[in-house]
Amino acid sequence: MTQPRSASYEDLRQYLLSNGIQHEVVPGDYPMIKLNNTVRFETGSAKVSMASKQWLDTVARFLATESGIDIVLEGHTDNTGSEKLNDKLAERRANAVKAALVQSRVAQNAIYTRGFGENVPACTNSTKNGRACNRRVEIRFILASN
Repeated sequence: MTQPRSASYEDLRQYLLSNGIQHEVVPGDYPMIKLNNTVRFETGSAKVSMASKQWLDTVARFLATESGIDIVLEGHTDNTGSEKLNDKLAERRANAVKAALVQSRVAQNAIYTRGFGENVPACTNSTKNGRACNRRVEIRFILASN
């Protein structure tokens, strides 16, 4: 088994760019990249959508061979259902993405999950498309400083 090598900020950015994965650099004390793509879900479900699974597998291939990248998975829901239900569902969604990454050999101890329920919508909850937009997991990468 090959030893994972330490990823640099540029390695990660180049991989994302070469695979058409849109992202943004988050300003701060540590190098951080937020993916513009989000992992999508059906109403009430914690099962990763097939469309999301495809690009998530592409990201996982890179992460499985690298060290020095912490992965933060932030689960969200729309406002359908109770707040208590949505808080738990958001956590389950983040953990479903974590399980998919671990299954692709990404180091489990580098993945952190948290759920926001319906509290941080990206879109309006008053339309079907807006609610679909809010059923998501956002992915951030924090790179170890050299």
